[in-house]
Amino acid sequence: MDRIGQAIKRAKRDDDRVIVMFIGIDTRQTVSDALGLSADNKLGRTVATRLNQTFRNTDSLTLAAEEEDLSFSIMNLDGNGFIVLLTDLKQIELVTRVNKRIFSALNEPVVIEGNDLLLNVSIGVSAFPFDGEDVDTLIQKASGAMREAKQDTGRNNIRFYSDDINRRAMKQMKLESELYRAVERKELILHYQPKVDLKTGQIAGMEALVRWQHPHMGLVPPDEFIPAAEQTGMIEVISDWVMRKVFRQVRLWQEAGYADVNVAINLSPVEFSKPERGERIVALMSALGVSTSAVELEITEQCVMQNMDTAVDMLEKLSNAGLSITLDDFGTGYSSLSYLKRFPVRKVKIDRSFIKDFLHKQNDAAIVSAIIAMSHSLGIRVVAEGVETEEQLRFLQDLQCDEIQGYLVGKPVPREEASDVLGQFSSIQRKIKEYGISSTGLAATRGGVPAASMMGILNECPTTITETFWEHEDSHVAEN
Repeated sequence: MDRIGQAIKRAKRDDDRVIVMFIGIDTRQTVSDALGLSADNKLGRTVATRLNQTFRNTDSLTLAAEEEDLSFSIMNLDGNGFIVLLTDLKQIELVTRVNKRIFSALNEPVVIEGNDLLLNVSIGVSAFPFDGEDVDTLIQKASGAMREAKQDTGRNNIRFYSDDINRRAMKQMKLESELYRAVERKELILHYQPKVDLKTGQIAGMEALVRWQHPHMGLVPPDEFIPAAEQTGMIEVISDWVMRKVFRQVRLWQEAGYADVNVAINLSPVEFSKPERGERIVALMSALGVSTSAVELEITEQCVMQNMDTAVDMLEKLSNAGLSITLDDFGTGYSSLSYLKRFPVRKVKIDRSFIKDFLHKQNDAAIVSAIIAMSHSLGIRVVAEGVETEEQLRFLQDLQCDEIQGYLVGKPVPREEASDVLGQFSSIQRKIKEYGISSTGLAATRGGVPAASMMGILNECPTTITETFWEHEDSHVAEN
């Protein structure tokens, strides 16, 4: 009780969440009636041991997208069950993962005095500050939710007291359950979005983007089902499916005369936790007869930050095998600049958040300018994503950006339409080539951003970016 009270005080101060879980073990009453109090105590100790092991296994209780260490306490309520306290939570969604682990840990039969006992577990959950702001209220509501869970049919049920959290948790569990069958039901589809070379106007490549067309839920956004796939371990199955489909499509396009078009595939951070993943990708390409030069692999900083040593080794092997590595969402993390030196990166993609308003915000324009100049000084090509207007296109040409991607030049489309795009791209190509690229610097003024020299623009940059740029290439600034 004291720990719950202390957790509430910390949560108020740090804007965290506190979770109280009431775990009812229906089998305990039966054991007590049939075998006596001693047997019930043995069952209680066995369950407590399994719960402790589950919560101490932090590797299995952290979100794939963002690690979050668990602080927990467990109280045995004698014959009435257990109360579990989770503290210092930032992401309430983690509770769903915890509950699934509890069910898994308690799913194996318990042997008590020669009897194999199958446990029936009911869990009620309350959360601070959603369901109450004091100890008694949180326990009361968790207990009430547990009683509701007991009334549900079947084994191992869970209820959240908050209707809102309950709906979100049920949606997530339904999503994860449906995801297991999405591949075999052929509900996953691939769309392709073109990237255009700003010097030639030709399509420099395609990015493969997976979509889930659910028969009842409709088109499920990637930002919903990809995290679920990462959390459940389904991401490797989906990634293998994506690669097979992409590699076959690359061969079809090559046979159709589009030999120069390569396709980019996004890798999940989860895939970097297994050193053998790189060899598997190369072996799969070889088996399907696809050249490594025809494929790009897009990664984010998150991929390498979570498993640094494994990531370095894996990226080196993939690069040595001939695959091009692109660092996606560039500029949104904390260590992008050091990664350019450490990893075999051939391209960077400027995050769309900088492109969206950079015509009207000097800081964004300065950052985009610095990224392009700095990358070029290191021999790295630059792709700007999220380009939607001709004005953005012209300004990026002035800055000598290498490629663009966005709705202006093409939205993600199914493979049939993507094949048509490859064959009918003359209008965009003409638009890009007619304007051309200025090799003498920026236009006089564009979008409200003063047209300074590159050195002047860099003076607007945050100090860390400017200093890193000077460190890499002094002469490049002087020339441009």
